[in-house]
Amino acid sequence: METTKLKRFAQFARRALIEQVSAKLKLVLAENSAARRESTEAVKKLEEAIKGHGKEQVIERVAYIWFNRFCALRFMDVNRYNAVAPV
Repeated sequence: METTKLKRFAQFARRALIEQVSAKLKLVLAENSAARRESTEAVKKLEEAIKGHGKEQVIERVAYIWFNRFCALRFMDVNRYNAVAPV
């Protein structure tokens, strides 16, 4: 089985997700962000996680979680485990 395309896709997806998570984290941690006003507890937990594990590690972990979610959704679509409603 040819896995080169899959490897390239996974590397691209990882980099893209890390960039997107980094941008969202920067937005959430801004001083007067909407997230700080609406979800103060969640932002505090996020800041604690960053203090404990480091910013890069938190970003990597979130990107990994989203990659796994997207892969699981794609798997379910291919195997018709979930119905996709036509728009």
